[in-house]
Amino acid sequence: MTKEMLFHLLYYIRSQEKTHSQMKDLYVRDWAIFALGFYGLFRRSELIALTIADVTVVTTPTSYITITVRKSKTDKVGAGADVYVSAVSQDGLRLADGIISLLELRRAAGAEPSDPLFSAWDLDAHRLHKSTPLKNGQALAQRLKFYLTTLLNKYPELAINPSTYGMHSLRRGGVIAAWKAGVDLERIKAHGRWTSDAVRAYVTPDLGIKLSVSAAM
Repeated sequence: MTKEMLFHLLYYIRSQEKTHSQMKDLYVRDWAIFALGFYGLFRRSELIALTIADVTVVTTPTSYITITVRKSKTDKVGAGADVYVSAVSQDGLRLADGIISLLELRRAAGAEPSDPLFSAWDLDAHRLHKSTPLKNGQALAQRLKFYLTTLLNKYPELAINPSTYGMHSLRRGGVIAAWKAGVDLERIKAHGRWTSDAVRAYVTPDLGIKLSVSAAM
């Protein structure tokens, strides 16, 4: 997923949040999931496992989001890891505001610090469950495909195939966006919690980068 696609996706979710107030909680949740998945380079299993206590928005002296990953695919000894995400992206996306909105909704609903950050949706009550977690990553993948299908209908020029995208597309897209922005692979590797060089498989130089080598010689 490219950063342009992510922005279309998040903008659409925000528009739905404003026009469908009875489902506001769901849209606030989905916005936060997709934004964190991209900018935090999260695996979907890591996102599902997050609790309210795992996420903190720091406002002074520098604003940022701290996310504690207690269990990870590559964390064999259970040491955990802290992931730091800027409050505002380079392009002006207010990431911290979205997380704050979700935390406020969850707490207002009576959720405890140990309850899941991204809880399941209660179809009957039209709100997020207080403590029922998402069953699995497929639920997130289906939500992403639903949004992308809607976007494709609205913006055919995006030329996307929603069926080829899943939650891992956010992690992969985040890696590519960071690399194109000039972040070196070692820092990307640390941010995404890779313990091997598998991250290199995500990076494919575009024509401009390939030409820059000979042009600089």
